[in-house]
Amino acid sequence: MPSETSPAGRRWVERTRARAQRLLLAPSGPLAALLGRLATLQAADRAVAIGALAFSALFPLLIVYSAVAPVGSAHDFAQHIVERLKLTGAAAQSAREVFAPSAAVGHSITVIGFFLVIVSSLSLARSLQRACAARRGTCCGSR
Repeated sequence: MPSETSPAGRRWVERTRARAQRLLLAPSGPLAALLGRLATLQAADRAVAIGALAFSALFPLLIVYSAVAPVGSAHDFAQHIVERLKLTGAAAQSAREVFAPSAAVGHSITVIGFFLVIVSSLSLARSLQRACAARRGTCCGSR
């Protein structure tokens, strides 16, 4: 390394300082662009909305499925849910109770309830479609 007082040493220090600034500031360009794009897409708002729609559509759909499925496969289905979500203790027992078939649950399924589950599932699909269209920058209006 040249001496800092010599002209070559000063050039070396300036080049090193410029490299360090480029390395430190380089990530801010792509990072700023990414954060700006996420803000434009309203990513946090869309994620919360899609999560709420998924919760309100998928779990009732799973409950309806477990109620109308044959007894043997419904017990297997409840056990599969417990294993897949890695539930233990009280959470596993609650899942087995919710997804296990019973005559009361099977008789309580109505046309209106089934219709509401289908509507909420379609709402989830539409919300996912809008999020994907916003990501691509295309219009997702009705045709």
